[in-house]
Amino acid sequence: YYLTATLRADGSSNFGNRNKFGYFPSAAFAWKINNEKFLSSVKAITNLKLRTSYGVTGNDRIPAYAAIAVLGPNNYANNDSPLFGLAPTVSPNPNLKWESTSQYDLGIDLGLFKERISITADVYRKRTNDLLLDTPIPSQTGYSRQFQNIGKVENKGLEISISTTNIDNKNFNWSTSINLDRNINKVLSLGNATFLPATIGSGFLTDVGRVIVGKPLGTGFGYIADGNYQFSDFNITDNSGNSIDPSVITSKNYSSYNYALKPGITSISAVRPMPGDRKYKDLDGNNLINSNDRTIISNSNPNLSVGLSNQFRFKQFDMSLFFEGVFGNQIMNAFINNSEAGLKGAAPQYNITEAYFQNRWTPENPSNTYSRLKNNTNDFVSSYYVENASFVRFKNLSIGYTLSKNISKKLKANSIRLNVTADNLYVWTNYSGLDPDIRSGNALLPGYDRLSYPRARTIFFGLNAEF
Repeated sequence: YYLTATLRADGSSNFGNRNKFGYFPSAAFAWKINNEKFLSSVKAITNLKLRTSYGVTGNDRIPAYAAIAVLGPNNYANNDSPLFGLAPTVSPNPNLKWESTSQYDLGIDLGLFKERISITADVYRKRTNDLLLDTPIPSQTGYSRQFQNIGKVENKGLEISISTTNIDNKNFNWSTSINLDRNINKVLSLGNATFLPATIGSGFLTDVGRVIVGKPLGTGFGYIADGNYQFSDFNITDNSGNSIDPSVITSKNYSSYNYALKPGITSISAVRPMPGDRKYKDLDGNNLINSNDRTIISNSNPNLSVGLSNQFRFKQFDMSLFFEGVFGNQIMNAFINNSEAGLKGAAPQYNITEAYFQNRWTPENPSNTYSRLKNNTNDFVSSYYVENASFVRFKNLSIGYTLSKNISKKLKANSIRLNVTADNLYVWTNYSGLDPDIRSGNALLPGYDRLSYPRARTIFFGLNAEF
């Protein structure tokens, strides 16, 4: 039996009130079951340990000076002549304190057949209280945001690690390791609020997510894309008011006619849709698309993460391979907004993809997937930009050769090993972006991609010598 316990107190060094302390106790208990008499006759089990633990950890990792009053440069008017000065830039919060995470863990370690098979499994539950969040506040205060201790988040899940020695003899060895991780995240409380916005600055798609009580962190929020408006949705007339048959409309004369939505066709608030513009689902049934029709459209959290490695040795050669997989997470690929269609009647500001250009909506090609160029509804945050980001990555391959001892001695070395290592060899994924393994700068919506730079494929050659 093993029992450990600790108690630690830390001061709030990053906050304005340095007299506040967080107390972080922990305790752990382990039972080595295979040492008990009732298992002494079971030779196949060489290790069996049951573990349980509880602990509290603290976090004060917010930007320096973000919680205290800070002055920044500003200009003041003086008889129509601006004067350089200073003005408050950060809203202080003297009540700020550490966020704390309490975690319960129950685990088992199992070794079989003289450790030829080793299994470790853990189930856990973590609850983080007094979250440190950069929170929107009423602008009447003179500020727009303030760090506050708001809310509670729960993480619970399962972790399994399996290691096996498949072959072990004089000339050949083969071992395998696999890790599986399943985590479920949920927001339990946001104080008096039911949600907080998750925003990304400096772009066309900015109000992209929400932190919602009862839902996971990393939730995208927007409209449900529903194909494109077609000619059949409109009454079409010329400038004299005469009805026009859609069959006479081409890409060249498209803009010569007037398009009015037919009664009963869903319209969009403050926008005049045209044939080829993207359409959205009317969730509240009022025949009008507005902010009330926004809903949850993505989840940044994977259902399962997997790592698989194999190590081989044949005489003086050795090789290792490592694969990783992430399954079930979603990414809001905001770069599509830049590489397709254009914004509210404007021509595209960036190069557009060949797939979009060849398959875009035109009178001759009434696509229900790609919208038309210069359309009026392309910049709505919607499910159109959400993609499944599951992937399997061949992450690492390493091959080595150790020279024989006779050759090493002739070179006046104890041992010499040559090796080549390659990273990021290949990725299997249906994600259309450059790399599915991304995290945005906003922890409230990590599954947001504005053309993140991909991981490079690298190859290293090495020589290890001991003298």
